[in-house]
Amino acid sequence: MERWVDLARARELTTSLVLEREEQTIQLTSAHGYVLAQDIIADRDDPHADLSAMDGFAVIASSTLSATPETPILLSIQDTIFAGTAGPLPELSEDHAIRIMTGGRVPIGATGIVLIEHTELTKDGKLQVYHPGADHIRRQGEHHRSGETILHRGHRINAATIATLATVGLTEVRVLTPLRIAVLPTGDELVEPDQPVVSGQIRESNSWALTARLCALGHNAERLRPQPDRLDDLRLRLDELAQTYDLIITSGGVSMGDADFVRKLMLEEGQTLFWRIKMKPGSPPLAGRWKGTPLFGLPGNPVSSLVVLRVLVEPWLERCDLAVPQDHLIQVCLGNDLPLAKDRMVLTRLQIDWSQSPIVAHAHSHQGSGHTSSLPHADALAWIEPGVETKAGSTIPALLL
Repeated sequence: MERWVDLARARELTTSLVLEREEQTIQLTSAHGYVLAQDIIADRDDPHADLSAMDGFAVIASSTLSATPETPILLSIQDTIFAGTAGPLPELSEDHAIRIMTGGRVPIGATGIVLIEHTELTKDGKLQVYHPGADHIRRQGEHHRSGETILHRGHRINAATIATLATVGLTEVRVLTPLRIAVLPTGDELVEPDQPVVSGQIRESNSWALTARLCALGHNAERLRPQPDRLDDLRLRLDELAQTYDLIITSGGVSMGDADFVRKLMLEEGQTLFWRIKMKPGSPPLAGRWKGTPLFGLPGNPVSSLVVLRVLVEPWLERCDLAVPQDHLIQVCLGNDLPLAKDRMVLTRLQIDWSQSPIVAHAHSHQGSGHTSSLPHADALAWIEPGVETKAGSTIPALLL
């Protein structure tokens, strides 16, 4: 086990915990937010033929080059093609035009489309063309070719993905089964939010926030009732959870106190990869396995708990989802000074003013690990490496929340 590691090393160590995922087949309409478990292969060219991109007239473009509002070209209307019209295509004759709707197949011999608003019908049914025909044509296969891989395993499905899947003829899709995650808060001082609070007690909030975030990431997270600080009871609880869930996330019990029993159990009886990370907030976490099940021990302070989830657990979950984790960093200009941290990374909560250029970010005045009321106003975390000076006006990277 390693102690007091930097964030990059902590992330590296947790790669050994990445889980093999189960798969399932679900209906396309239910697939939003899931992760593809299969490559998607196009079953035909898209578009399947040359199609008109506009309502207008298919023409031989070279015959309309001289068309202007003052000197229009006169053409005869030969035929009409609607979107979805099947069967043999007509062949466009010289000095003729074929009326065509958006999505209609371009007739044989046509090389351009004149927009309907650039034409006018004469009293005797001829077509006056006031602008040259342009290439308003969606060429066969310009989106993708038959047999081409258009989406890869590990892609997270959104509404646009669902449209693409339907385009290649799918009504159901193979996806990764969401992880079953137990979220267990620990501590004698914790009470449920709707219960009376007496002196020395606090309302438990961590598990509510953690569970909501994990569910938003597409997993089946279950919030459990607070676990009192009893060593033997905690051991039994973890044993039960390890048999039922794919992942255990605890909150609290990982620091240096005499009643921090998650740490004690993991260090003495679990398989612990590391304990403590060189960052602020969020220095006490640990990670490893309990009875073979991955376990992340998050700090009990609410801010630290959510920060560790964001910078450590979420990248690990991305790996489980077959993705390459990426920190979504932006550059911001500091609106006020930040304290220098000599020996650890600092993740200061920032409020961003998007109206300015360059983007300006102000640090919240209260940065304590238990100051939950600052969280709803935080847009990002300052990403400050040890020893980096951060004065007002300097440009720093920030991690969007």
